[in-house]
Amino acid sequence: MTISKTTFNKTIIIKIAGAIGVIVFWFLIRDYLVSGSNVMAERYEFKVSKDSLMKVVTNFNDRQTGTQVDSVFFIDKGNPNFYEGYALSSRDQDSYLVMIPVAEGRETELQLISVTNLQTDSTIGVNHRPENKAEVRLRKMVIKNFEERVLDHLGLPYKHVGNAMNKVY
Repeated sequence: MTISKTTFNKTIIIKIAGAIGVIVFWFLIRDYLVSGSNVMAERYEFKVSKDSLMKVVTNFNDRQTGTQVDSVFFIDKGNPNFYEGYALSSRDQDSYLVMIPVAEGRETELQLISVTNLQTDSTIGVNHRPENKAEVRLRKMVIKNFEERVLDHLGLPYKHVGNAMNKVY
């Protein structure tokens, strides 16, 4: 049994189209996979290594508290794909829960998950889809405060890239 040249060419074209389809699909879903369970977390990119970023955040916290610690980041056994840590704004008594993916990426990513006011013990989550305009306003306020009170004082350039759902608040 011989395969005609036309059938052979169609088979090759179908395989190439399938491969291109898989590649396109990967580029469309990669942010969802890389973000893990933090799809709605606000993401910031830095052009430094993970270790350098963690050290800078730890030093920032040391300046806020007047004490020195080795690191404010750890890998949570329940979520081993992220370094979990916090950034403090002592002026406002706010603690921002942040995560850095363990996996290497093009840029080092810092994800804002939530903020807790240490005086009132109230927490505002960022890692969820806002359900109404009031939650959108609250989310925007948390993001603005995080950038002005923490990120702008780290001494590192950063880029706010929104969340894995391609929403920028």
